[in-house]
Formats: sequence, structure tokens, C-alpha cells
Amino acid sequence: MPPKSRKESQSALNGRFQIVAHKGASITIADYGLATRDEVWALTNHLDEWLSRQAPDTANLLFDMHRPYYEAAHVNHWKKSLGRYDAFIRKSCFINASPFIQLMLPTLRAFASLTGAPMKKNRGLFFNDKEAALNWLAEP
Repeated sequence: MPPKSRKESQSALNGRFQIVAHKGASITIADYGLATRDEVWALTNHLDEWLSRQAPDTANLLFDMHRPYYEAAHVNHWKKSLGRYDAFIRKSCFINASPFIQLMLPTLRAFASLTGAPMKKNRGLFFNDKEAALNWLAEP
């Protein structure tokens, strides 16, 4: 989705992008939970910009996926982005993922492998609770 004005994008973010410290690690939380279409795209566009400014192998990402707005264009955006930010991401995981999201990730892994840029093992793990996810992301 084309970016909106900076003011509209910031308004749609509405606290959905956070950087927290947990056990000495910096962890970025992308809260897609119950997000509207505008919020989903604002957060995704913000993540795209933010990730490209990170040092290699430093970003720890926690995605909260509690019933977000879904559209195929958003999934296709992530498919096209596979590998683009891989050098910047150290670990990533999901909480509150629906069975649909849990089924979708293995297909993204297969797609990434077919493109010649397989996802690393410490990407896209699923956790039942936020604390367990934060602890895993904070591990060296």
C-alpha cells in the first residue's frame, strides 16, 4: 500500500510499534493485534523503514498477531520482502497467532527456499505467551 502522509501514518501506528528492553536485550514489538487495514499497513511501512536503518544481525522482532486485519496484498508484500531485511534481523517470533497464521509461515519458508533465500531457523517461531517470547529473543 502506498505510504500515506507522515502525519496519517503516525496516527495509524497508534502505539503499535515499541522498542523495549528485556534482560539487557533491545526487542521491537510490532503489535498487529486487532489492527485495522490502515493500522496494518502503517505498521508494515514503518517496520520497512526502521529495519533498513538497523545494524546487521541486531533486530529482535516480536509480532503480536491477535486477529489482525487480513488481505492477500499484505501477505504478498511480506513474500516480496523475504530476504530483503534478513541481514538486519537476529531473531523473530510470533505470539497470539491463529491457526491460519501458523499454517501460512511454513508456506513462506518453502517459498523462500524456492527463491534461493531460505529463512534462518531463528525466524518466525511461535510462542504461547509474551514472556516466553521475550525471554527467547533476549537469549544470546
